[in-house]
Formats: sequence, C-alpha cells, structure tokens
Amino acid sequence: MKTQIYNLLGGIGLLIFSLYMLSHSSQNYFSSWFHNKFKHKNVSKLYSLFEGIIFSFITESSTISATSYSSILEAGSIDFVNILYFISGVNIGASLIPVIILLNISVVPYLLIFAGTFIVIFVNKNTKKNIFNLGQILLSIGLLFVSLIYIKSGTIESQLIHLIKNNYISSFFIGIIIALIFKSSNAVIILLIPFVQNNIIGFNSALFIIIGANIGSAFYVLFKSYKQERHIIITSFIHLIINITGAFIVYIIYIINPLYLYTTSYVALNIIILHILTNLLGSFISILISNQIIKGLLNNIYPLKTDNSTKRFKYLNPIVTNTPSVAIEQCIKEISRMGEIALLNLEKSFNLIFDFRRNSINQIQKDEDLLDYLEDALMNFLTTLSMKNPTYGESEVIMSLYNMINDMERVGDHAVNLLDLAEYKFNHYVNFSEEASVELKYFFELCHTSFSKALEALKNRDLEKVDEVVELEQKIDSVEKQLRKDHIDRLNKCICNPNSGMIFLDCLTNLERVGDHAYKIALTARDIVKTLQ
Repeated sequence: MKTQIYNLLGGIGLLIFSLYMLSHSSQNYFSSWFHNKFKHKNVSKLYSLFEGIIFSFITESSTISATSYSSILEAGSIDFVNILYFISGVNIGASLIPVIILLNISVVPYLLIFAGTFIVIFVNKNTKKNIFNLGQILLSIGLLFVSLIYIKSGTIESQLIHLIKNNYISSFFIGIIIALIFKSSNAVIILLIPFVQNNIIGFNSALFIIIGANIGSAFYVLFKSYKQERHIIITSFIHLIINITGAFIVYIIYIINPLYLYTTSYVALNIIILHILTNLLGSFISILISNQIIKGLLNNIYPLKTDNSTKRFKYLNPIVTNTPSVAIEQCIKEISRMGEIALLNLEKSFNLIFDFRRNSINQIQKDEDLLDYLEDALMNFLTTLSMKNPTYGESEVIMSLYNMINDMERVGDHAVNLLDLAEYKFNHYVNFSEEASVELKYFFELCHTSFSKALEALKNRDLEKVDEVVELEQKIDSVEKQLRKDHIDRLNKCICNPNSGMIFLDCLTNLERVGDHAYKIALTARDIVKTLQ
C-alpha cells in the first residue's frame, strides 16, 4: 500500500512538473512565430480557429494560450468575434493532447529524456534559446510518459474515490478543484485515465469529473484576469461560456441516454473522446451564436465604462513578461506611443510661442504627466522583464529600450520648456523680429522632421529613415550655429532687444536638444532592428 501511495504521489508530481515544463518551453519556442502571424489586421475567422487549434496543441494547454490571445487582442490585431473562434480552436486543440498517452511507445520516452537532458545541459540557453527550449520540450514529453507509468502502478482506492463513485456532484466539484490546482483540464484527464483503466473510477463519475475539469480550467483563466483590462476579462468570459456550453450539452445528452456517450469499449479512448466531444460541441454552438455572445458581453454583461484616467498602457500587457520576445514587441509600441505624445506636445508648445492660448496649457501638462507615468511604468516593466531569463540578444534590446524611454521623456521635457518660454514671452509682451520668427520656424521644422523620422524608424523598422535622421542631425548642428551668429548680428544692429534674444536662444537650445534625442533614438532603433533580425 505504501509503495502504491509513493508511486501515485511521485507520478502526480512528475506529471505536474512535465506539463508545466512542456507548456512553458513550447510557449517560448512558438510564441514569436504565433505573434507574428497575428500582427496584421483582417484575420479571417477560419484562420483564427485553426491557429487556436495549432497553438493550443503545441503549447499543451488552453490556459497558457489564454495569456497569449489576450496579448494579441491588447495590440488590437483581431476583434472579439475572431477571439471567440480562436478560443474555440484552443479548446479543440487542447483536448487532442491526451491522445498521445494512448501511443504504445515503451522505449521512446527514455530516449526523449536522454536527448532532452543532453540538450538542456550542454546547449547555452542565452545564445541558442530555441534549441534549449526544444530540449526542454523533448525532456518534458519523456517525463510525461514516465509519470503515467508511476500513476498507473500507484492507483489505489480510498475514501475520496468511494465518495466520487457514489456522488456525481462530488465528482463534478472534484474536477473543478483539480483543474484549478493543475491549471489545466488535460492534467485531470491524464490523471483520470489510469483510475478508469483499473476500474477504480466508473465511466459516469469520470464524465462528471471531465465536465468539472472543463469548467474549472476556464475559471482559472477568469480568476487570472481579475483586475485586468476590460478586453482581457471579456476574453476570459468567452472562454468560460464556451466551456460551460459544451459541458451543458454533454450533460443533456447524458440525461437523455448515457449510451450515446459510449463510443468505444476501450475505456481510455472513450474518456479522451468524451473530453474532445465536450469541447467540440461547446465550440460549435458558440460559433453559431458568436455575434449574440459578443453583443451580450459588450453591451450587457461588461459594458464599456468611461475612464477619465489615461495613465495606463495602451499596447503593453504585463502578463506577457514570461515571453520576452512578445513583451519587447509590445514595449516598442508603447515607447512609440510615448514619442507620438511628446511630438504632439512639442508642436503645441512651439505654436504657443507665436499664438499664445492659455486654455492649451492644461492639456500639455496632462500629456506631460502621462509621459512621466509611462516612463516609470515602462522602466519597472523592463526591470521585471530582464529577470525572466531573456536571451543575450533580448537583453541587449532591453538595455537599448531603457535609453530610448529616457530620450522620449526628455523630448517631452523640452516641450514643457518651450511652453514656459511661450508663457514668459506672452506675460512680458516680448516680440520677435520677422527675421527671427522665420529662422526659428525653419529650425523647428528641421528638428520636428528629424524626430518624426526617428519615430518612423522605430515603428516601421525602417533603416533608411535612420540614415535620413543622421543627415538631418548634421544639418541641424550647422544651422544652429548660423542662427546664433545671425542673432548676434541682429543684436549689434539693434534689430532685436536682449530680452527677446534670451528667449530666442533658449528656444534654439531646446530644439537642438530635441534633434540630439532624435539622433540617439534613430541609432538605438537601428541597433534594435539589427538585433531582432
């Protein structure tokens, strides 16, 4: 009896560990490819369905896939209807995973463990991360099969088993609880099969455990989305609705005639088919009424609330820190957003120098506060990301992003400096000569163009824009020197007074530094593009 208990506990522990390693290593191995597939809009519904099946199967978990499809929706790549199709595919793909335990490959698991261990030990995970992740995948698959051997030899009858045998409600809640603990319905199915094969748990009890496991895995995703963005919560509700729908239909079939669910005399295969059937039916019905489900969620269950606070990420989802490649892509989008806000503030502040409107000040200050918030939040995010064992190349990109965030924020500071100069100029009735105004506007256009091109280089990975910024930087430096010289000449000729001259020179200084930051951003963007290629 003791040996059986030890085998069972050891097998369960090994099962949990192997599934955890398999899901995370698979996610790391395939996530970049998956994210690139969804980077473009106008993804078809059928494409979303098949991508869900494929991605869930290769990551070995519908709950792991949930974090990924939330990040895709965060970036605005696909809408909620596509997400419903994708989650339907995720459920179908995840239910196919337990099929591998039916394969009669007695020697292969040990070969997989040997090959996987060899790769994990001798391959540098920083320089050859994909090969390292592949080794972890092979190792975890081998350990998964070995865990089943221990579980099967350790199956025992207990008071808990007797409770499940005689009470289907208990079976249902046991399925939910185990799925919440294991974070996966597949783990429950894999664990359940040896007990059914040894006639310790009957088919009827197994049915209710499967129903509970399906609902429990969806509840895990819902719990994980607590206090997340609205779209993530809605996505989690979609997952829950699909799983509940499938469970309800299977339960109705069971009430009508349980024999309809007996598809084969081979009990292990029957359990797996039942799991697949539950997900297929839930997905099929949900797809048929997808528009009604989405409309109900958006309008009635979780309507859009007006949020006066803009201090939040627009593209970045903190739950993707376990996948540095995806996190970096989203972080670049958020930094580009910082640049766009800083550029808009720069335009507003400069226009106030020549046409001062006091009602514009408040919005500029709000945008500057948002830039300060994004700077702190992105710095904290990158610090967390750097501790998630990124590759050497990803670490280099993270360091580059630190510097770029600082450059973006500094451009915002120079915009505020121009605002202060505009306010001083207005309050003290200072005027520029026509010649000085023309020169300052020309210089602003140069610096504005340089910063705009630097942002394009970052957003579009356009190395030609980097070269254009480098050329503009040289021109900005030479033009600034000439403008300072012309200003001295105007002072000597008494065309300008010292008070207006001070403001003119301060404007030149701030704009020239914007050009410097644009130059740094462009060079950093070039380094990032080359590293990520």
